[in-house]
Amino acid sequence: MITLLATLRDEKRSTLTYFVIIVVLSVILLMHVEVDWINSATPKKAHIRNGTIVEEDGIAFENFEPIYNHPHSSDLGFMLKASPNFNYTDEYIPLINVFNRAGVQFMERFVRSIDFPTETLMIVQDSLEDTRLFSLIRTLRNDPSVQRYIKHIRHVVNVNNTGCAEGWNTVMRLYPGEPFYIFSANDILLPPGGLQVFYNKVRDLQQRDPQLGLVSAKTFYGTRRRGWTTEEVFKTQFNAMFWVYTRQGILRAGLYDENFYPGYYEDDEIIYRNFVAGMKSQCISEVVVTHGYPSGYYQTGTKLEDRKNLFASEVKRSTNQKYMQTKWGPTVENGLRKRAKEMFNAGYETFRKYCGRFDEDVPPKFRGFYCTPYNQSMFNPNQWWFHPSLRECIRVGAEGNTCDKYLVDFLSTPNSTVPL
Repeated sequence: MITLLATLRDEKRSTLTYFVIIVVLSVILLMHVEVDWINSATPKKAHIRNGTIVEEDGIAFENFEPIYNHPHSSDLGFMLKASPNFNYTDEYIPLINVFNRAGVQFMERFVRSIDFPTETLMIVQDSLEDTRLFSLIRTLRNDPSVQRYIKHIRHVVNVNNTGCAEGWNTVMRLYPGEPFYIFSANDILLPPGGLQVFYNKVRDLQQRDPQLGLVSAKTFYGTRRRGWTTEEVFKTQFNAMFWVYTRQGILRAGLYDENFYPGYYEDDEIIYRNFVAGMKSQCISEVVVTHGYPSGYYQTGTKLEDRKNLFASEVKRSTNQKYMQTKWGPTVENGLRKRAKEMFNAGYETFRKYCGRFDEDVPPKFRGFYCTPYNQSMFNPNQWWFHPSLRECIRVGAEGNTCDKYLVDFLSTPNSTVPL
């Protein structure tokens, strides 16, 4: 290197020599630059500079990590290559993850309900549509009462509106060696002392049962509507409000399917896939978390947001229910949760006996569930293939404001993204 620099000072060198030296220096520099999937593209928004958003009023929001390019892949190679971190202690929680797309007003309540030492709270924000979260995180980071329990708040922003499924996958890609991942919706309130009980229960269960894929707290939904049963107000089976996805579950059932966009049904599908893969799910009933505002009319983060915002408009165009039907069976569309619950209660052996069958010998309540994606035996439960045309339609709209025409059977489409 010193020789090359000295050569640059020699004015007697020819132009060609200068050119060769510059090329060599460039190659050396590139060899020492780590290019990863987080910052592998030019920012899509001009006002983002090196992890800082500069607003029109001159206020800069700092210390966040923008993600521009998401892999959109179910490949688990990144997790298989990672060294597993099994040194989880009972003294503190290494990692808690919360996702924010709508309902930022709930985030502060959730963070302040964390009352057990936590190494890192990772907040994944989907889109730059709402910048209120930046100022809130700044306040929380500087609050001694928050610092008492949370050592670091890591703020990651999926700049290009990636949706819930990709938000959870982002966590697993950034921390590929964890034995399990604690996830939470932002509109959750943890009970005093409940986090420590939940964490220690999960540690014990995960270490004792290699077939455990999903674990959740019991969830209180409040007086959402008249006529609800106790079981509907208190979700006593696994539910994706405050939950854990284990490493062994991910390796068997896979990452969240990013064709579910922007939200809803990605949780139902991961529960179904976990079951199809022969993994177990469990609810820790002694820990009860609260979803939304429990008193009076039931409100959640998405319900309190302006119905004209980006998330609401994309939900209206989404085809998540029909995509679930296409992928896992034509009869799961109506009464999905009820019928799936009956199948889960019947047990894995009963499922394997009847799945993929439509003949009259199959009891009606078990008829029509697929054993594998698209009822194709060549595919594993942990496989999915991203459908870019469908995503683009949901994001920008289509004639007649419907994207159903893009929800095609991948197996019969020329140039399909599914390997035949």
